[in-house]
Amino acid sequence: MGHNDRLEIEPALWPEIEKIFYFFVTTPGGLDGFAVQELRSLQGVRGIRVDRRRRQSRIHFQYDRSPRRLLDLRCVNGVYTDLGNVQGVTVGRPGMLRVAEALAKIDVTPAIALHDILHGVQDAPGLRVTCTVGRGHRFTAGELSQILVAVLADRYDLDPQEQSGPYTVHVSIERRTARIGFRLARLDERNYVGATVGGELPAPVSAALWRIAKPRSGECWLDSACRSGLNLIEAPQTDLKKVALDLHPPCLDATSINAEAAGQRLSSALWDGHHLPCAPSSVDGVVTDLSRRTEFKGVCHWLETHRAALKLDGRIVVLCDRDRDLEDRLESGSLPFRQVSRHSIKAAGRSRSAYHLRTHT
Repeated sequence: MGHNDRLEIEPALWPEIEKIFYFFVTTPGGLDGFAVQELRSLQGVRGIRVDRRRRQSRIHFQYDRSPRRLLDLRCVNGVYTDLGNVQGVTVGRPGMLRVAEALAKIDVTPAIALHDILHGVQDAPGLRVTCTVGRGHRFTAGELSQILVAVLADRYDLDPQEQSGPYTVHVSIERRTARIGFRLARLDERNYVGATVGGELPAPVSAALWRIAKPRSGECWLDSACRSGLNLIEAPQTDLKKVALDLHPPCLDATSINAEAAGQRLSSALWDGHHLPCAPSSVDGVVTDLSRRTEFKGVCHWLETHRAALKLDGRIVVLCDRDRDLEDRLESGSLPFRQVSRHSIKAAGRSRSAYHLRTHT
């Protein structure tokens, strides 16, 4: 049976497909440590290797258990089978052709079979190619993609309408190395999101904030700039008491829609940005993204509005642009908080800081 035929028939009729052991995941810049924690919690993961980048990192590993468990990872953008790499990619057209020759020798049918096992048989066959090309090369991602699409179309006899998916081969070139992967799942888009108000964090970043916060079962946590509620919905514990606050009614409307779609119960209320509508010492922790929230008079003022509502050992994880004034005041002790850690995170194309704070008297 030829390769062309295998794209057209039901996976159940295929001959036995080679088991896949090599994978990689992609993460927003700064989240690779959290993604590695998730991977290490899975039995069967070994050989973890991090290819760290400022915008997006890649984590390679071997895995001999059910790949379905990889779809539960929260701090990653996507899961891929690792189809290998090409060394010695020069900056001009010969380098581009070298990648094309390597791709022509790779059999993607085991990856297609695994994709269908995870997601069900797709309605129509087809392969698409996505590419990224680092600086210094004299060809663009679009030019590389055109050549690679032609290679796959020739090998698998793809019609033009079959060159846009549903399966995706991704090629990334950095310096003299090309890495080739087959996307099994995109995990940065959550299926519960039915309403947005703009400015929401990517879901993997929200999930990482909870890994910093480490909430305990039964605690009360709030987000006082909740936008559409996604930060609270991403909390790993289902038995937390969650309180969504914002200054704008549309934010609370969107939060209600998304929480219902996610099957979660949230309390919500408007507030004025100055007087938190919570009883004293009633809140265990706060997880909030203050990026581009100019309604608040700075991070320090925002923190001071929360102190009375927090319990004695209250915790705050706040994401914002790096704030030197905040750091100076924390170091001098002029704020009723101490800094536990600061994490640099790349979110929506911007470098931000996640401050982990605890109350102190």
